[in-house]
Amino acid sequence: MHIISKFTDYYDIGLSEGHDKTIIYKRSIEEKTCQLSRFRAKNTKPVRFETETSVMKHSLEFDYQWIVVGFCGKVFQCLTLERVFETHDGKKNVKKSKTFCCYTADQVRKVFRNHASKEELERFMSKPSRSWRESLRYSSVQKRFYDWNNDRYADVFVKMNAPLFVVDRVETKFRHDLVRIRSNVELNRYQFYQVFCPYTTFQEISMFISGVLGMGEPDMIEISDECKRDSKGFNEKSFKTRPNTKPNRKRDKHES
Repeated sequence: MHIISKFTDYYDIGLSEGHDKTIIYKRSIEEKTCQLSRFRAKNTKPVRFETETSVMKHSLEFDYQWIVVGFCGKVFQCLTLERVFETHDGKKNVKKSKTFCCYTADQVRKVFRNHASKEELERFMSKPSRSWRESLRYSSVQKRFYDWNNDRYADVFVKMNAPLFVVDRVETKFRHDLVRIRSNVELNRYQFYQVFCPYTTFQEISMFISGVLGMGEPDMIEISDECKRDSKGFNEKSFKTRPNTKPNRKRDKHES
C-alpha cells in the first residue's frame, strides 16, 4: 500500500517492510455533521450514532466522552477520559491534562487504579446509589462495552469510501449537539495501537482498500491486435503472400 498524506500515523512503519504501489491510500480527512434536534418527537428514530456518542461530561474528577471508531469494517466503542494533574515545575505548580482512550472496561478500570484516588476508585467500582446516581460507574461501563456489536454500521465505510472514521459529539454555541463523522483521521490520537499493532493495522487497511473499497487498483490497459501479434514474433507480412511470388498449384497437385 502506498500512502498519500499530509500527516504521519503510528502504522506508517509498515512501509519499511515494502509496499505495493498499485494500492493507493489517499489519507485526506473529510468531515460530515448532522445536527440533533432538542425537540424531537417521541416516536421518531434517533439520528445515526446519536445514542452511541455523548458530549463531554464530568464525573469523579474526569472529563469523559463516548465516541465511535470505525476500522476496516469493524466499529469500536471508545471511552475517552481526560484529567488535569498538578505537577511541580521548579517553584510553580503547573497543571497538565492527560487523555486516555479506552476500548474495554478493563482499560477504564486500569486508568482509575493508576490515576485516581482511593476514594474515587471505590466510588467507581461500587454500585450506583438510589438517591443520587453517579454517571460514571464500572457496572454501566462494562455493560455498554459488553452489549456493543462490532459489526454494526459496517455500511458506513462504503458510504464514506474510507477504511477508517471517527464519530463524536460536538456542542455548538447555541447548545445544539452535532454528530460529527470524520474519515481518514490520525488513529494515533485515539491510541488505537491498544487494539491493533502497527503492522497489523497497516495490513488490514491495505487489504480493506484493495478488497472491499477497490481503491487504487491499476487501470486495465487495452492491448491492440498489432501488439498482440508482435509479442508472438509475427509481423504484418507473416500471413500474407510475398510480392512476385505465386503458389505453384500444378506442382502441388502433381506431388499429391
